[in-house]
Amino acid sequence: MSSRVPMSVASMLTAVPGLLGFVPHRSLVIVAFTDGGERVVATMRHDFARLADGTAHEQMYATLRDLAAIIATYGVTTVAAVIVDDRLRRGDARHREFAHRMHDILAGCGGLHAGYVVETMTEGQRWRTLWGEEARDGDSDQVLGDPFTSPTATRAAVEQGRTVAASRDRVGADLTPDGCACGGYEFDAHGHTETDPVAAVATVMGALDGPVDCATAAAVGRALCDLDIRDALLALAGTTAHRHTAANLWQHIARHSTGTVRASAATMLAHLYYLAGEGAMSGIALDQALAADPDWALARLLDEVLRAGAHPSALWPMLETSADMLALLGVPVEVDAAAALTA
Repeated sequence: MSSRVPMSVASMLTAVPGLLGFVPHRSLVIVAFTDGGERVVATMRHDFARLADGTAHEQMYATLRDLAAIIATYGVTTVAAVIVDDRLRRGDARHREFAHRMHDILAGCGGLHAGYVVETMTEGQRWRTLWGEEARDGDSDQVLGDPFTSPTATRAAVEQGRTVAASRDRVGADLTPDGCACGGYEFDAHGHTETDPVAAVATVMGALDGPVDCATAAAVGRALCDLDIRDALLALAGTTAHRHTAANLWQHIARHSTGTVRASAATMLAHLYYLAGEGAMSGIALDQALAADPDWALARLLDEVLRAGAHPSALWPMLETSADMLALLGVPVEVDAAAALTA
């Protein structure tokens, strides 16, 4: 392909953890670009499964075919892949064999533009180019920068209030119950509560800036399990003014609750991440939501949509409906960020 990776290889590889939200380990990461290679449109990660002899598990190729179908819907012009794996040497022929098959599977998207392998995504690590114009025997003369302070990570911290986690497990740990589950959740949380919706929304909006005590957490948790109130509050994910504080509140409620309340809070967080194009983070939150309540319908729906590879723009139309609902409950908001929330 004539398209190019729009930054130095060192910069792109160092940026991967910032794009994902965490440092990948034993993973296949695909970075897809549009606009002739000028803009990242999707970053996808999958655990790299290997057989006992070190070759890629056949399931990896099935996964690649699924990812290729998703990528094809995004108008992608350039695809780069990064293998992060400390189980084989960077120069192992099995890496190149995998890259060759990956190129064939991605033929419908123009093939694999560039492929790299690095043992760990830590500062000072060298990589090897497996595929592309720069592919050659031997490691790169350059090294990775600090993934926690890369321009991509810094931008995410400033614009989204999100820092890079040291691992995917660490992100999940940020949603782990902290042993101080507040009470007050004994109610039927699969329909509508007896909560006054106007008062409930006012309580949630007041809690956005914290601090949140147990009484407030219980009130917010109850609101998130009333389907009409919850659907209205989804609008906050599309507002510049509230989405960062909403993310912090949903995370707080998830950590301080159990069962369906935890599921709803984690689902709200997953929805917010999804809209921001952070599919990996959304998937982690959905895992937590479905573990807390496998029957929580919105979590199941978002999980299906995410696994199908739907672009975040598929969720944008519902934001206006949610905003209208929220306005009727006394909180007019402007959904002003949808155009900027690209994958």
